[in-house]
Amino acid sequence: MIDKGTFSDNYPNDEIELWQKNQKLVDALKQSLISLASTEFEKEFAQVINADGFYPYYTHQRVKILFIAKESLGLYGKDYIEALFQGILSNDPRGNRSWNEDNPDKPPYTKVFTNNSDPFHSKMLYLAYGLNNDFCPYEDMPWASDIGQQLFGKKEGVVWDHTEPGISYAFMNFSKFDNPSETSYVADATRIQTYSQMVKRSEINWFAKQISLLNPDLIIEMNIGRENADSLGTAPIEWIEKENENLWVGYLPIEEQKYLILETWHFSRPGKSFNKHFYPGIVDAWKRYGIQKSH
Repeated sequence: MIDKGTFSDNYPNDEIELWQKNQKLVDALKQSLISLASTEFEKEFAQVINADGFYPYYTHQRVKILFIAKESLGLYGKDYIEALFQGILSNDPRGNRSWNEDNPDKPPYTKVFTNNSDPFHSKMLYLAYGLNNDFCPYEDMPWASDIGQQLFGKKEGVVWDHTEPGISYAFMNFSKFDNPSETSYVADATRIQTYSQMVKRSEINWFAKQISLLNPDLIIEMNIGRENADSLGTAPIEWIEKENENLWVGYLPIEEQKYLILETWHFSRPGKSFNKHFYPGIVDAWKRYGIQKSH
């Protein structure tokens, strides 16, 4: 179970310093954007920033994966990593079961998703598992609910009566402004654009700073848009290959470092299965372009 005291207690001793640096970086970002806010909308948005970063035991992975999505929904300034860590461990990644239990006299916010049924979080759990377990076939993986409850953010766990190393990853949203929508999962383009413009006005590349701090072996961005993706680094992405209709391969320059980056559909895109449209191409790209870095 999660320690309900200090969230950092969930991290091993060798990750505490990195966790502290990440928290300080996001706090500095928030203070910077608050100071830059010039309209009521900007002031409102800047006050509700959701920190993100990495889950426990991220640096212990054979393949350190950083997932980058567009924005968070309905966290109202909470720490994304802390909120989602609790949700994934309890097999309730969107927190809807918890909400229903806390509000028995109100209609359910929306249906409850488990780690298995959530298309967004299940893909991250499966990818982290597969890339850190010798690219095992999807059919040989534990269910996402088992991965999430037994292995996620842990040194090791027991699945199917045997002990396995834990899995973890890092996660960033392109926009750290919270989207408070309670009726739609569609990205709020206005908030995302406002965030991007304010970061540019700060004259500090906060994206590059956080990516450098997390130092991933592999970045997977979920169709955040080419202009947004280019702003992640200190120079535009060097796209080298279109793997298939779903996957582009490139390198993200940040100062002297170049990070392998894959651009794919958003993990919640309807009609696209993990095993057919995501996993094979990502595994192949990692084997051809990135596997040497992690060994």
